[in-house]
Amino acid sequence: MYKSGTKNEFSNSDNYIEATSNGPVYDIRSGDYKKVAELEKGQVYRRIGQSGNYHILRLGDFRGFVHTSHTVLGNKSKITNEKENEENINDKIVITKKTPVYDNTSGSFVKFGSLTEGVIFRIVSNGNHYAKIIFGDRIGFVNKKNFNVYGTEYTKYDISLNEAVNIQMTAGPQTDKKYDTYVSKNYIKDGKVTATTLNVRGGPGSSYWIVGQLSKGTSVDIIDEKNGWYQIDFKKRWVNASPEDVRYYLDPNNFINDEKQKFQFLDLARSSDVTASVLNNYLRGKGSLAGQGQAFIDASRVNGVNDIYLVSHAVLETGNGSSTLAQGVEYKGVTVYNMFGIGAYDSCPIECGVKRAYDEGWTTPYKAIVGGAKFIGDGYINNGQNTLYKMRWDPQAMDDNNRFGKQYATDIGWASKQVYTMYNLYQEIGSYNLYLDVPDYK
Repeated sequence: MYKSGTKNEFSNSDNYIEATSNGPVYDIRSGDYKKVAELEKGQVYRRIGQSGNYHILRLGDFRGFVHTSHTVLGNKSKITNEKENEENINDKIVITKKTPVYDNTSGSFVKFGSLTEGVIFRIVSNGNHYAKIIFGDRIGFVNKKNFNVYGTEYTKYDISLNEAVNIQMTAGPQTDKKYDTYVSKNYIKDGKVTATTLNVRGGPGSSYWIVGQLSKGTSVDIIDEKNGWYQIDFKKRWVNASPEDVRYYLDPNNFINDEKQKFQFLDLARSSDVTASVLNNYLRGKGSLAGQGQAFIDASRVNGVNDIYLVSHAVLETGNGSSTLAQGVEYKGVTVYNMFGIGAYDSCPIECGVKRAYDEGWTTPYKAIVGGAKFIGDGYINNGQNTLYKMRWDPQAMDDNNRFGKQYATDIGWASKQVYTMYNLYQEIGSYNLYLDVPDYK
């Protein structure tokens, strides 16, 4: 019997189809048939249903429709990359030109479909060169050259990463990392410092960066000796960071592909539209922050600052609502609160933070949250430093003035440490779009 005189008939129990041509796949969510992909002749796919003369396939997080005339019954055994436990994350990509979708099970790239230019597609993960996706319930890979990350903008700066590191080293960047530290043997006698001020170095030589300093008469614990230098136990928690560690935290490429760390680049001028009940569930048991979900939402709306960020910032700054400033301190007969550590300098953490709260009238946790958010919005986010990364490093100031600018913290890992609460809260929200602003050094 000639094939031209027949047509395929599929039953509801048929789960697999084989493409007899490079049949178009349509997205009908808008009400129109919009081509978003093509099948690859000879390849087999798992279908999730049928609507009239169309098979329904899973593409990312939406359903694609392909006409039955482009297919015959398929054999599951021909599929080597069927989706198993993989699930989509909230990240999306935008296809910039028609791009192949590859099966990499054999170690070689075998094309089994393609995506059309302009398609917005949710992904499983984003690697250095390829994004992993779900295409017809098969795991596929698309080349990074052919897509952009949805909601991601790149801000170009006319300085190199090396220049940025050199600028930041003049700002006294701090870290709580434990280094091997050394002092010159010439200035130690009987286990004590003889110099008026002795530099503690990050290696056995004066070419290494200064980790910190010791004053005359300070006792030192000597661990080892190397080339005229003593390795000592430097007991300070916060020390000057090494150039290598500063460079690591400055380089966006170390974080942009990390599911959590990319939150450093979240545009904090955009609200998440979270509800007070979701925030209150998260804040339960967190000291004076408990029950303040609506305060954070009001603070976001009034000051134009992302609500999830405000919660994250306050949780980190107050030690889950348990800090002295968060619990309330009496000052001039009035109990005041400071939820973001505003005015609480390293040299004056309590008294200065309390005075600032008194001057601002932060006499309740609610007032401290809304009022503190205004300081953050006016001083940073609404003034161009709209990401955690920018708040920490201020790349625009480095570009404009060839020196460091207004920076929220001295800790080189501050932006990296802030992301976890934001990430967890966004997962509780569910489906969302991230809008990222990523630095691009020359």
